[in-house]
Amino acid sequence: MIISQTLLLQPVRISYSDKYRVINNTFIEISPIKGLKLRSQFSADVFSDYSYQGYSPLHGDGYGTPTGGTNGLNFNFSQNILRYVWQNYFNYDFSFKSHNFFLTGGHELQQQTNKSHSGTGTNISDVFFISGNIISGTAAIQSIAGNQSESGFESLFGRINYDYQGKYFVQGTIRRDGQSSLAADKRYGVFPGFSVGWRLSQENFWRNSSNLSNLFNEIKIKASYAEVGNSLGGFPYLSTYGSRPYGNISGISVSAVGNPDLQWETSSKYDVGIELGILKNRFNLTADWFHNKVDGLVFAVPTPLSTGVPGNSISQNIAELENRGIELSLSGNILEKGGFRWDFNINYSKVENKVLSLYSVGGVPVPFVENGGFNIIRVGDPINIIYGNRWAGVNSANGHPLYFKADGSLVQLNLSPGGSIGGYYVATNKDDATLGAATSLAFADRDVLGVSTPTWFGAFSNTLGYKNFSLDFMFTYSGGNKIMNITRQEALMNQSFQNNGREILERWTTPGQQTNVPKLYYGQGNNINQTQIANSRFVEKGDYLRLQNVVVSYSVPAATLSKLTNNFISSFRVFVQGQNLAVWTKYSGADPDNISALGLDNAVSPQVKTISFGVSVGF
Repeated sequence: MIISQTLLLQPVRISYSDKYRVINNTFIEISPIKGLKLRSQFSADVFSDYSYQGYSPLHGDGYGTPTGGTNGLNFNFSQNILRYVWQNYFNYDFSFKSHNFFLTGGHELQQQTNKSHSGTGTNISDVFFISGNIISGTAAIQSIAGNQSESGFESLFGRINYDYQGKYFVQGTIRRDGQSSLAADKRYGVFPGFSVGWRLSQENFWRNSSNLSNLFNEIKIKASYAEVGNSLGGFPYLSTYGSRPYGNISGISVSAVGNPDLQWETSSKYDVGIELGILKNRFNLTADWFHNKVDGLVFAVPTPLSTGVPGNSISQNIAELENRGIELSLSGNILEKGGFRWDFNINYSKVENKVLSLYSVGGVPVPFVENGGFNIIRVGDPINIIYGNRWAGVNSANGHPLYFKADGSLVQLNLSPGGSIGGYYVATNKDDATLGAATSLAFADRDVLGVSTPTWFGAFSNTLGYKNFSLDFMFTYSGGNKIMNITRQEALMNQSFQNNGREILERWTTPGQQTNVPKLYYGQGNNINQTQIANSRFVEKGDYLRLQNVVVSYSVPAATLSKLTNNFISSFRVFVQGQNLAVWTKYSGADPDNISALGLDNAVSPQVKTISFGVSVGF
């Protein structure tokens, strides 16, 4: 049982001056200088959350004996997040002859504070006490935890836009950003940007050609370059301390080793694109090619166990990474006749990324680093590829799980008398029960099992309207990635006589049986499923198509409202909306879209399906 209660306060903007007028919930000063506008804006977000979780001792994860298991669990968690943003900036525009200038400059401050605390009680004396509190005295084992973190960000920025006769465009930007995650002398970075554009359709030769101007009434070619700093989290430059026992006395010790030389991750971005207006802007097409190179990628670099570094890693700027791809967007009007209108929009992105380099040890480049038990970061490959053992099926003669070694030969995990239970032996073929020579399935035998992040994704939406009725719906799609289904590996196939998935019923039981689920052997579940190791048996495609949003609405005609309300109400709309209504995928897990950035599904929950009704009134 999980209970969650959330309080969210929307941003509040406050300003003090009778020289200000309200525009779109912000405050703009009426300046005596023509073309100059000053704006000061403050916003605050307050997030408060309380969650409760209870595990019954009668089944599932709460099952166990008072000495060997949890025998029930109560867990309470609450957190408070305060974030505020203060922006001060100006806009100034002026023109002379056919030259137009637009200037922007400003300063921004952000700060966020997170506070949380939790309480846990296990070995509950009676199922009666599995409720919304720990209830002191009923839990044999109790623990509490708490956390507080702060972060800050500061930016000074400027931008100048220039165009000549609405045909030639130039923009220059510069930012000086500072983040609290870096040491004081490394905290600030300067990031410039530059872009140009040519509105070809405004040239005389284009406008004077009826064939060109009628087909493509608008065409713009553009290119840009910019450097962007990527923010980090926490305080990786600091060595921090945490509570540790000293005998039976509470004490403190180093919990993380910081790196004061840590610097900004910097992205250098190139973009070339074209914008087309087709058939008097009935259709609009945008196409972009981009290349993004990330320098100084921050990663927790592993350290030898002998160094005694907590967590066996220190954050360093160790890698270079590149992303490149295309983005396409097409929108327009398909039909408009007799009060009926059909508009659409579709966009598509294809992205490829590759690790260009890692750090060196003793002058020798490191070819890869492990990122947990399921992923590695390797030069020449996409970042965080899923890396593990290649599944070869089940030996039909004895039910043993089979794997491929690096040279393509077969090995089997022994689950029968006649050898070391849980050891690996050579397999002649998939239908021979003979145990060959003892062997191993080492790290060197692992291979790339898939890319962890989608390589293509996008959305398409439609708006259909008839008089005052409207139907809007949007589909999203994604694919090209693989998902390591840890939920299936560890929970649904746990082989520990607990709750399992239906797939366990397909296990091998009889010589000659063709199946993809090995025989059961109590106590060998972790070895059979290779827990904490990526295994192609549990790696699946992450492609999906999702019906993301549907809205049906009716707007009362303005003339009718004016007559009924004597112009008091300007608009009145009723609607029903559905979100995340359906998903089509071959992925067997709960949700192919709700996974970690590493492509891991570890007991994730599906996205919530929501249906809501509403009324929108304008006065």
